[in-house]
Amino acid sequence: MKKLIFILLSLVIFTNCKAQSKSIKKITPKKNHKMIIPNISKEDIKISNIKDLVSRENKKILERSNDSSQLVNENAKELNFEQNGFASLYKDGKLKLLSKITEDNVQKPIPRKKEHFNSPKEFSQKAQTLVNFFPNENIHTIKQTINTPNGYFPAGNWYVYDESGNLLQHIDHEKYFTMSYYDIAKIADSYDYPVISIGRGFDNKEFSYWLIILEGIQDQQLLTKYIIINDKTGKIIYETNSEEELNNFPGFKEMAKYGEDLYKLFKPN
Repeated sequence: MKKLIFILLSLVIFTNCKAQSKSIKKITPKKNHKMIIPNISKEDIKISNIKDLVSRENKKILERSNDSSQLVNENAKELNFEQNGFASLYKDGKLKLLSKITEDNVQKPIPRKKEHFNSPKEFSQKAQTLVNFFPNENIHTIKQTINTPNGYFPAGNWYVYDESGNLLQHIDHEKYFTMSYYDIAKIADSYDYPVISIGRGFDNKEFSYWLIILEGIQDQQLLTKYIIINDKTGKIIYETNSEEELNNFPGFKEMAKYGEDLYKLFKPN
């Protein structure tokens, strides 16, 4: 999937000479379908002292079982706590990760037009926020994704900091996109394939697109189909059954490098 996402960045070059259209009604984006993702930066995150977290946890243990053998130690190999709306992971007494799921309070899940064996029966989305830390426990990255039954993709606001807490890069993904996941799901569902994958991306010229990958299953063999949708117009600009056609687009290496460079600073430390 990641490789295909980078491949699609080159499509802006070929829209006029390579595009194929499908006789499907143009989708008009519905902004009320777009999930509201909270913008969480370093300043919005409050970290509790591990001693306080351990004390609180041990108090719960004693109230629940009065068994001192179950008490936790702050230097344990791994500890998990709930704090300030986040699930937190500590390793060897050091904070490593915060994670948080935000439910979609804008749009309820939408049933598929037809049920398919061993496939999700509806389209739905949630936002996930992940906060990673340096060894000195300062925040390194804040990353958000939209998670769906059809895969996940970068979303919301991403921040990366140096070890002293200075901001190095900020990406606001939502400013590039007009269409919502549900707009794309509606197009994908019109093809009546059992397996649907959905992703999206943009290039350095702010051309944004969505990718749909449609596949069959063992009991329903179908040719894999790749569909690219222009986010600004809602039109299908390319459709093929051949991954090789996508891989052979001129300019792929240059556009792939753009995608790699965009997220380079966000790689784990």
